[in-house]
Amino acid sequence: VTLFEQVEAVQRGYEEAAERLAEARPLARQVELFRLAGEARAAGDWDAATSHLQALVELNPDYPDAARQLAEIDREHKLADLYEEARLLHGLGQWQAVLRVFVRMTTLQPNYPDPDGLRAAARSRHCEALCSQAVAFMGEGRWNEAVQALRSALQQDPAYRHPVHGPAADLLTAALRGKEQSSLP
Repeated sequence: VTLFEQVEAVQRGYEEAAERLAEARPLARQVELFRLAGEARAAGDWDAATSHLQALVELNPDYPDAARQLAEIDREHKLADLYEEARLLHGLGQWQAVLRVFVRMTTLQPNYPDPDGLRAAARSRHCEALCSQAVAFMGEGRWNEAVQALRSALQQDPAYRHPVHGPAADLLTAALRGKEQSSLP
């Protein structure tokens, strides 16, 4: 673009330079929008990146990689929002809700990073709550509910070990034994 502008300035009316300049300006604008979108994306500014790419697609719907990047940015933005939701729910002690958010995240990106360890902490705390609840149910002779709570805990973590009551699998065995004994005449 700069070269054609210089030729046009030196030789006013030079038709080929004017035509090339007219062709080059929109292309330069497209390249600039793509560059700006990349910078905004790298900075985590999803709105600006989306705005630049949408403007680019309006100028040239076939611009290489623009539509794919728009879809990626949308997915990245959703994942970042979901991670923030998980962080908030974790802070509130809503362990099961944190795990549900991670299930939604996994559908968008199976190995999304969890630098804060939210998923593992929520899984552990949820299993702990389920096992504690199961022990309480067992103490009340509510065997079916105890078995259900322990199976849920083992579904989350097959090797879960309660800090006080021991392995969840052992608790399940005890609950099943108690259920069986309670049904005997």
